[in-house]
Amino acid sequence: MSLLYVAGCPHAESYARHLQGLCAQAGVSEPVRLVRVEDLEQARAHRFPGSPTVQVDGRDVDPSTAGDPGSGPAFAVACRLYRTADGVRPTPPDAWVLAALGAAAREPGAGPADPGTATGGPAGGAKAAGAPQVRW
Repeated sequence: MSLLYVAGCPHAESYARHLQGLCAQAGVSEPVRLVRVEDLEQARAHRFPGSPTVQVDGRDVDPSTAGDPGSGPAFAVACRLYRTADGVRPTPPDAWVLAALGAAAREPGAGPADPGTATGGPAGGAKAAGAPQVRW
């Protein structure tokens, strides 16, 4: 799982800690990868529509982005809002994250996306050791 964010995002740090708990709940032992997106070129390369974005195996957890790659929000170095059945919110609902983790676990050959695509996060990013660890 990756958390993509922009510098100064008011939700990224607290949401990174929240993702740790969701990973533990889903039985995922890999660390949350922090990916700082700094420009539009990186936003396009990471398919990043705004901060924060959660991806599981390189796919956005927002169900509205599934299918046609052009059907989701445009790529940007900006804040992101999620439109849900309960209204607009700054982070994806837990149900979306847990559903994406469950779907990835059921796929044949399920495993993490290429870790070489990360640009890293603040304070060295995440460290792998048992449960997901995120340091800011």
